[in-house]
Amino acid sequence: MLDAFQGRFIKDKELAEAIAGQLTQAGIRTKVQIHEWGVFTKRMWSHQSNPLALLAWVDNVGDPDVQNYRVLQTGAPGRRTPIPRSTSLIKAIASEMDPDKRKALIMRQQDYMRQAFPIAYLLQIGIIAGVSGKLDWWEPAVNDAHRFYRLSGSN
Repeated sequence: MLDAFQGRFIKDKELAEAIAGQLTQAGIRTKVQIHEWGVFTKRMWSHQSNPLALLAWVDNVGDPDVQNYRVLQTGAPGRRTPIPRSTSLIKAIASEMDPDKRKALIMRQQDYMRQAFPIAYLLQIGIIAGVSGKLDWWEPAVNDAHRFYRLSGSN
């Protein structure tokens, strides 16, 4: 059973159904259980989800460790038990200042994730934003962190 959601992102239900279809073709019989976003997240955060889930997070930072941390930390939605090796990697990545060394640690972390339990980052959904022509001074942020500020008295 694949836990998924509908109504949060464009074509989210269809994406889950396509993934289930591909898994079934690969020999992993998969049925989709669709939830409203609030129910889905409640199931995830309380560790009541099925072992297979389609999850989507917004990343305002653009750092791969943000997503890895959310998956690997003890108490994370997909984590039911502590993983000692991942804890040491999380700490090492958080404190490494050299970009090349940090990148190498993140690559080790992702390799560990593939070996320890199946997880795959499938896609990055584009951002769709529409605004009134009255907001000609505003541009959407590429990281989906939309902020609207206008100083009083400015044009």
